[in-house]
Amino acid sequence: MLTAYFVEVAQKQRKAVIKNYMENKMITLPKSYFYKTITIAMALSFSSYGISEAVNLDCIKDQNDPYDFGYVMDLGESKGACMSDHARPLLQTEDSLDRPIWKDYAQVANISHLGEFYTAEIPIKRIESVIFQLETFKAIVPAAHTQIRLKFFDDSPVHLVNQNHKSENQEVVVHDLILSVEAIGAEGFKYDIFKGLGKNLKTVYRIKTLEGFVKRVVVERGSPVKQWTMRLSDNEKRKLIVNYLYNSSKKGFSDVYNTVSLNCTTELLEIIDKSTNNTMRKSVGRLVTLDLYPSIIKPALIARGLIGANDDIEDLANDPSVAHLLTTPNF
Repeated sequence: MLTAYFVEVAQKQRKAVIKNYMENKMITLPKSYFYKTITIAMALSFSSYGISEAVNLDCIKDQNDPYDFGYVMDLGESKGACMSDHARPLLQTEDSLDRPIWKDYAQVANISHLGEFYTAEIPIKRIESVIFQLETFKAIVPAAHTQIRLKFFDDSPVHLVNQNHKSENQEVVVHDLILSVEAIGAEGFKYDIFKGLGKNLKTVYRIKTLEGFVKRVVVERGSPVKQWTMRLSDNEKRKLIVNYLYNSSKKGFSDVYNTVSLNCTTELLEIIDKSTNNTMRKSVGRLVTLDLYPSIIKPALIARGLIGANDDIEDLANDPSVAHLLTTPNF
């Protein structure tokens, strides 16, 4: 359920952002972009100020996707270049802008699935388990990526609809989603932990399907992915997804990524703490709670009482629930 604060912020943003967009950008666009412009204005009313400052129609890659706004890098060595389109912040779908979205289902756009973007109807009260994942990969120094896997009950799948109405894969049903805070740069960028120490990359709160992640990371890369089921109540599970969606839509691309101080781990733990009313970070600081770098995430989860020392479950490659994805041909 939306908080009173969120409603107030959303209303203020809607008026301010649409007014700015109408006065400074919309009047200069060709008529052929009229529908897309209206969609942008509606979506920005739910989005961050960062997005409103960084769109360029020349950067739109899919004219059939109403949520492809043509994002632009607004800092660093790639300032002014088109942003990579492999990940986008989440937006409320335009057909649900004037309806409550957090009661039973969240209706959002820009879910990533096998290289395409989908709108989704997410049953936020039907999350069976919340699994914290740690993917390790090769780098000059020990490096890893953390993310959260949401597993939904069998009778409550997530329904996806392709945002490109001309795509062959129009509707998809999945039972697992991945919440992943990631660095993003200009088109063609490759992540570098040292590049992430400067003001070169932006941050995006994205959602992707488990199927796409397994195919790209487990099958193609062969990366190990550790998993821990977190001890959360049903209400905490619901608050987790709501807070994540709120952060994604509110921040957009406004946060500057930093390998140490603002990364996949620090942002996820901030959302977890907010969802579980955990004030430990504020009381003792990040150095004590160890939520600075992905590779040392397990002690941070144990310190919060979210997992036990022996709570490791199967590595994702050995997880029975994804066995069908590992044996599917033609990945």
